[in-house]
Amino acid sequence: MIGIQDVYAARERLAGHIYRTPLIKSEAMSALLDAEIFFKLENLQVTNAFKIRGSTNKILQLTDEEKRYGVICASSGNHAQGFSCAARRVGVDALVVMPRSAPKTKAQKCRDYGATVLIEGEYYDDSVRVAKELSQREKRTYISSFDDEQVIAGNGTMGLEIFEDCPEVDVIIAPIGGGGLTSGLGFVKHALHPRTRLIGVEAEGAPSMYAAIQAGHVASLSSISTIADGIAVGTPGTINFDYVRRFVDHIELVTDDEIRDAMRLLWDKMKIVVEPAGAASCAAAIKMRGELKGKKTACIVTGGNVDKELYLEMLTLYGKPVKT
Repeated sequence: MIGIQDVYAARERLAGHIYRTPLIKSEAMSALLDAEIFFKLENLQVTNAFKIRGSTNKILQLTDEEKRYGVICASSGNHAQGFSCAARRVGVDALVVMPRSAPKTKAQKCRDYGATVLIEGEYYDDSVRVAKELSQREKRTYISSFDDEQVIAGNGTMGLEIFEDCPEVDVIIAPIGGGGLTSGLGFVKHALHPRTRLIGVEAEGAPSMYAAIQAGHVASLSSISTIADGIAVGTPGTINFDYVRRFVDHIELVTDDEIRDAMRLLWDKMKIVVEPAGAASCAAAIKMRGELKGKKTACIVTGGNVDKELYLEMLTLYGKPVKT
């Protein structure tokens, strides 16, 4: 398990490579939920998603031999973009394996960063199997989206920023895909602010970490179905399972309709464009409003990389009143 010194070292390493994103209080959302609601805007991050924190921290520590053979990852999009951006900065050849379900805009951004994109598999977990096989065959270093200590340390830098900007925060709400973000946030809050509650959020159609915690071990879901591609993970990280089990206080499940409602609400109230996974924390906050009453709550907006067509569909076809 990482130590807090690894997170501080990651912050120094990442200086100049990422943004310190704002933590803003929303008066409109605070009034709506009768709490102090803050949003950590990682949709404004380099590559418009938090994933660049972990992938860059990992890539900056590659040996010369690893750099010579290149790197590879599997991703539905946000990790791939952070990975591709970091690889270009370091001058390393990058190969990205993405599932057919990945948004086209995310695949194109990886190409724009100079990475080779290979579309293989229906879902993220299928792409992982292909990427690991290619890693062995081509001697490329496989960089996990979440199941890696240095990726976790990089993600933990977000926790440092949140606690510096709002030391009195009572609750942090963050989406869970494989568990890389909640692992980093959970470790930092345990080390520095143990009284703060950390709530993880999964899509009801892809509750892999929730199922693992309930079972007491990591297992793969037989199927997944959610609009939130960024957290559509069938098998959570093995390393991450231990972090989540120890440091996450609760996992809330949200439906696709609740995610759609949150996406529209973030646009209506704050003019923030988010992808479905990025709206999951807001969806959970709405669902848990009774428990959050009067509490300083930080919701992580993990990313804003959404296809224009899908986003417009969310704003128009699902234009019913938001349930609160």
